[in-house]
Amino acid sequence: MTDDITAPSPYLVGCAYSIPGMSKTTDALATFPRALCIGVRSAIATPAENVLGFTPAVWPLFPQADGTFVNITESCPHLPAQVDDLDRLITVLKWLSSPEGEGWAQYFGAVYVDDQTLIDRTWIMRSKAAAADPRDPRFKTRAGNVDTLGIYGTLGDHKTFIANVSRWMKCHFWCSAHEIERGSRVNHDGSATKWPMGPDFGSKSQITKVPAWFDQCMRSLTCEDSLDPWIQRAYYVDIDNMHNVMSKSRAYACWDKTPARLRAILHESATPYKLQRVPGLEWQDEDMELVSAAVVSSGGDREAIMEVVKDVFQRRTGSDFVPMQMSTDAQRHARWAVQDGIALGTIRLRATTLSAFDGYAGGGGATTASAPAGPPM
Repeated sequence: MTDDITAPSPYLVGCAYSIPGMSKTTDALATFPRALCIGVRSAIATPAENVLGFTPAVWPLFPQADGTFVNITESCPHLPAQVDDLDRLITVLKWLSSPEGEGWAQYFGAVYVDDQTLIDRTWIMRSKAAAADPRDPRFKTRAGNVDTLGIYGTLGDHKTFIANVSRWMKCHFWCSAHEIERGSRVNHDGSATKWPMGPDFGSKSQITKVPAWFDQCMRSLTCEDSLDPWIQRAYYVDIDNMHNVMSKSRAYACWDKTPARLRAILHESATPYKLQRVPGLEWQDEDMELVSAAVVSSGGDREAIMEVVKDVFQRRTGSDFVPMQMSTDAQRHARWAVQDGIALGTIRLRATTLSAFDGYAGGGGATTASAPAGPPM
């Protein structure tokens, strides 16, 4: 827990949700490349290595000063080797917020939970199985039946705990989730319960409860207007339409077609978030600014932007720019910086058309933090 509860927290808590395949994982990794990732290793490592060109830290393998990875559960046997449900996730988050684990939280700078939906629903499945097992005392009514209300009540308690502990971990907390369609149902008393489209956190009652504790809750969708030549994605945020689609942003740099680049969004917030780069790739910030400036100065002209992109690739890879040829890490790293820059420039370009009444915060936010000297010993 933090020692100074009066200081404003520089840590982000939030989520992105959508149908599968909308680049939520890739963007989370691009924003928090040094994060401790929790989820299925192959689902996280594949976009990190093939799209961004780096190897992420995925629980329980922690990086060492010599570049190798060690299994943290060998030195901390009380920690779960696999984090695939809420009970195990809570165990890990408790440890990261404790004196024993908070050094690691600060080292990683962020915790990223890939597919919170799967973790939540796995916990529900196991809880129902426990309730149906006569040898297991959990989640049973006095008559010995399955206590469904007890299961979903505990789910709500677990989500509240995670929302609380993530605020005090001394690092960012981000998760991805599937989406639930907007709908309604008729209750036993004849009344109707409605819910908006939103993140699937295990039950419809959590669609609005959990995001209420977040700084960011954004829906990822396809955007044909995107200036990004590789990924046509946007984050949807419209707080006036929350009764239909759950979304929010405390960065105040978002709209219904925000470029799907969280790093750019945070860069344009007024909150001094600290974001890390992969050691050795700090130059990406410089090229991000160059590309961003080209987007703004050209008014979003694709040909003018492409001239700057070609220069970035020539300087960083020693070869000409070929959009669909990203077979080396150098090319992937250059594309990463360019995509950050296009998103940042798009946000800034839109800001030039807004009036003071639109509430745009206007930059001065996220900066790149220096990489820690080494992992905790």
